[in-house]
Amino acid sequence: MPAIQTTYAAQHARWVEGMVLNMEPSVVVTRLAEDVEGIGFGKVCVQGTADNQVVDSEATVKFCGIAVLDTTRPTGKYEQYDNVAVVKKGVIVVTASEAVAVGDPVYYTPATGVLSKTSTSNTLIANAQWDTSTSGAVGKGYTGLVNSSTPTATTAPADGTGSATTFASKTPDQVLRDINGQLTGIFTGTLGAEIADTILLPYAVLLDLSTRRIDAVNQTTILEWIERNNIYTRTTGQALTIRGVFGYLDTAGASSTKRMVAYRRSPEVLKMHIPMPFRFLPAWQTGPIKFDVPGIFRVGGVDIRRPKAVRYLDGI
Repeated sequence: MPAIQTTYAAQHARWVEGMVLNMEPSVVVTRLAEDVEGIGFGKVCVQGTADNQVVDSEATVKFCGIAVLDTTRPTGKYEQYDNVAVVKKGVIVVTASEAVAVGDPVYYTPATGVLSKTSTSNTLIANAQWDTSTSGAVGKGYTGLVNSSTPTATTAPADGTGSATTFASKTPDQVLRDINGQLTGIFTGTLGAEIADTILLPYAVLLDLSTRRIDAVNQTTILEWIERNNIYTRTTGQALTIRGVFGYLDTAGASSTKRMVAYRRSPEVLKMHIPMPFRFLPAWQTGPIKFDVPGIFRVGGVDIRRPKAVRYLDGI
């Protein structure tokens, strides 16, 4: 039997695609996976050939629901002829293809199943809405860590291959220079009072840096080179935290370009206001032998208290 998992993170993910997120009432039905390629967790399911069959998203086919996570599946998805748990009503974790805000409508691209808030050439999922976002709730006047208007935002130098600004087009020295420029920009902009200790990168950019070597003969990757030679580590002797963020940074920059976020990770700089922490309410009976235990919490948005301790680099 092949190994199901060979690596383990120090912490569990906050959520994964297909996870039923809370104990709100939900409707989940069982269907059969018709397609040879199967159906991934958290993906759009549409009507198959038979009444009890579903396939992954296809054009002009009726929407049925979202595939629920099943941790017992060794391949990480529902294979052909598997019983598929499909949520028709409830809260479920999916991946957004663009920045979304709480309350935005949910659309999917018929041919691919990609989920978004954009209506053009897409199909509306009736009565569905996005329930959370790291980019803030625009409708309520909120912004988040990656799209606030208060930090300084600059564009990466256009000196990569073909005068491009992207990290993928640049040498290791140029990438290190761009990153150090943001770190030192915070340091000099605050007269030495602040220095960034954390960098957030689009996931694809982080993947590129972690796999591309600094030259053809050296085994050191660009990411390892940055981790050793960044100005924060050289100044403090401490490791610079570099994290990849899926989705939200891909279009957060000017003209929908990729954005890097550099900041000092501290409550003095950032605070997520939670006036009412999550709590369970008393159980209440919703059927002859059915009881629900609802939960409730309130959030007040992200407060960037020291905008000069946060910087954006766009076009990477």
